[in-house]
Amino acid sequence: MFFMNINLVAVLIAAIVSMVIGFVWYSPWFFGKAWMKSMGVVPGPEADAKKKGMWKTFLSSFLLTIVTSYVVAVIVNSVFMRDIYSAIVTGLTLSIGFIVSVRLNDKLFTPMSWTPFLISTGYYTLSIVVMTIVNALFS
Repeated sequence: MFFMNINLVAVLIAAIVSMVIGFVWYSPWFFGKAWMKSMGVVPGPEADAKKKGMWKTFLSSFLLTIVTSYVVAVIVNSVFMRDIYSAIVTGLTLSIGFIVSVRLNDKLFTPMSWTPFLISTGYYTLSIVVMTIVNALFS
């Protein structure tokens, strides 16, 4: 069925690439400072204390990213996608349908400003598109 023939190496590679994109996306050189400011995160002694337990957060995030990548691989496998153009279109479609719409709905019901919404949604959209490309090329 669709759950068979999933390339687990591609799933893992796509998850790792997604995490690397996240590290760069939220770094001080890209959107990290703007995201921190918009979320009210102030660097200092409290932030340094929280960094000590960050490995658990990153591990949990990585495991969840593997789950996302696996689901993307199942979708890619179910439509027999093998080219970059189809992967980009599918990744954007998945992102608009499941990331943008859900996060925008959250935005409507919470006091979140547009800055963290756009930064996070942009990251998730790019991440899903890249996962789709990697899984399509290696499936």
